[in-house]
Amino acid sequence: MKAIVYTSNTGSSKAYAEMLGAKTALPVYAWDDAVKTLDAGTGILYIGWLMAGEVVNLAKAQKKFTVRAVCAVGMTSSKEMEASVRTRNKLPADMPLFMMQGAYDKTKLHGMYRFAMKIVGAALEKKISAIPARTEEEELILTMLRVGGSGVKEEKLNAVLAWYEKGKEN
Repeated sequence: MKAIVYTSNTGSSKAYAEMLGAKTALPVYAWDDAVKTLDAGTGILYIGWLMAGEVVNLAKAQKKFTVRAVCAVGMTSSKEMEASVRTRNKLPADMPLFMMQGAYDKTKLHGMYRFAMKIVGAALEKKISAIPARTEEEELILTMLRVGGSGVKEEKLNAVLAWYEKGKEN
């Protein structure tokens, strides 16, 4: 693997990419820079934000580069969501997929994204509010939906870093 490539909307994917780059010493490229700079077929780790269960620009990255692993950044990092993301993005079972909780700031959303999140966010808030004993992640999601917030944390890179280090040994 030669690089980390990301697509970010509100900054969470970028933050994870930069943290991961600092830990691995791999160069980090925003999507637009990567397509101009990296050769076709370059092995990359792709980090992208989730929109309706799809990792933004992942399909394009798979056509241009050799994607070795995917980090999907969204409001939740649940196993249920992981299965949905894997299916929705047609990721084979052997493709490493890491779910990472990002941030939410509705002031950074525009156009259709703002409209979609108004609808989806209201439904999600209602669903989570009805849970009597919420997890820490569910509480954070409620806070993000109501006032904004961030779940971006360096320790959420642990699984990716373990995978990366294991691959370096082989």
